[in-house]
Amino acid sequence: YEQRLYFFDRSDANDGNAKGVARFVFTNDDEENKLAADYLEFDNDNDDYMYAYKLLFDSSIEYTNTTSHPPGEDLEDTVVKIQGNDYTITDVQGTSYAKKFTLLAGETIKWLQQGKTLTRTVSGVEHETEVTDVNDAENMCGVSVDGDTVWIDKGNTQSINGVTIGVTDAVAVHAQLQDVDICKINVGAREIIIDDGKQVKVDGVKIEGSIGTVLKGTGGSSGDTALWNGLYVTYVPDDEEYVPVGGSIQDPIFGNFEIRFDSVSKETE
Repeated sequence: YEQRLYFFDRSDANDGNAKGVARFVFTNDDEENKLAADYLEFDNDNDDYMYAYKLLFDSSIEYTNTTSHPPGEDLEDTVVKIQGNDYTITDVQGTSYAKKFTLLAGETIKWLQQGKTLTRTVSGVEHETEVTDVNDAENMCGVSVDGDTVWIDKGNTQSINGVTIGVTDAVAVHAQLQDVDICKINVGAREIIIDDGKQVKVDGVKIEGSIGTVLKGTGGSSGDTALWNGLYVTYVPDDEEYVPVGGSIQDPIFGNFEIRFDSVSKETE
């Protein structure tokens, strides 16, 4: 598939008037600060997005879409590499087409066994993670971080002691001497929900100024199938953003890149 990051206004791209998404300005960054300086200014008008991101498959992904076989049966637990990092599709919702995708980014651990300890450093702090139990329905995992245990539904995330844990699968294994349940978990996970035509949610919080689009194809091999062509995300800052020299601004959705204003070279007369 192809990935593209657009740093210009695509709505004007075909008439020769494409403009950048930031302006180099010499101004004061707020009404109370009367001392002017150099900034990169990102506007907050609807069409002045900071960036647009598109993931487009070379050929459409066909999936079955019926009452007995919803889209999630084919698409969930698939791993897609977005901007260099792995994202696991944990939940897919929709009736006429797959319109709502839940993605988990993080360090995916395959089948962490009950009683086994996993040590990971998150934000500079070392944490011990352990699977304590799986319910009989195999849709919930008990996960402990540094001794505190929380039950997490499959496909969801929870923050435990400052560590976001995502559960993507669970199996209850009842051995003769003891339970040896296993779970597939993401440590330090970032949950991103892209619901077609709506604001993107990151860890349960709507990102103001963002719009997520599910690119759907037309047709299919039968009336029971549909096509998925990729994802498209745009972001407009909620307020005007002023990035000073030496400063940066990080993408609030995927968090994989930042825009930096390193330096200014100028000659003065």
